[in-house]
Amino acid sequence: MKWRLLEDIPFSVDAADFLAEMRLKQGSAREACCRELIGQALLLAKPRAVYLPARVEALNKDGMTANGVLFKSSLFKPRLKAGEEIYFFLATCGAEISRWSGSFSDDMLRGYWADCLAEKALRAAVAKLEETLRPLIAEGYLAAMDPGSLAQWPITEQRPLFALLGGAAAACGVSLNDYYVMQPQKSVSGFYFCSAAEYCNCELCPRFSCYGRRAAFSGVAE
Repeated sequence: MKWRLLEDIPFSVDAADFLAEMRLKQGSAREACCRELIGQALLLAKPRAVYLPARVEALNKDGMTANGVLFKSSLFKPRLKAGEEIYFFLATCGAEISRWSGSFSDDMLRGYWADCLAEKALRAAVAKLEETLRPLIAEGYLAAMDPGSLAQWPITEQRPLFALLGGAAAACGVSLNDYYVMQPQKSVSGFYFCSAAEYCNCELCPRFSCYGRRAAFSGVAE
């Protein structure tokens, strides 16, 4: 099965909402500076995503094999079925806005605003990816797992994931370094699957202070 690249993803920022999020006073010099950065981000950002349909060929308590590649995690068996189709993916803010957001090392405040704008570009890529995949799944919920977000599927599992994706990663503009960190850093990877019940990795993560938490901790870290 062939991977598909999603390009020309719409990216917009509601300036009023972003300025309020950054707690900037209307009419201040900082507000004017932040508005300028918003304009630059809108010109530069080229969020992208790629996905690859795959089949769960084998499944046991220790992991699964999909499209001939072995992935090790105890998370899979309770949530997947042998033979079902899943969708491996990469989504990124894009190298252009990533380089730009990293150019403010001498200005902590502008660097923070730029980083937040790059994060929004990544969110745009994820939203487009999920919009594309949702009609492809059977009845149920579109759920995702990503290596490194939980101890039960460690970040070292990025290696077989990138091996499976092959040229799709390069087409998306994402690379993996020797420490299993993606570049651009505002990138996410993993696979989507059809879940009978709503599922989010955050349910199994006890890091209560995490800024990106999207669901309450279930009290069980499997």
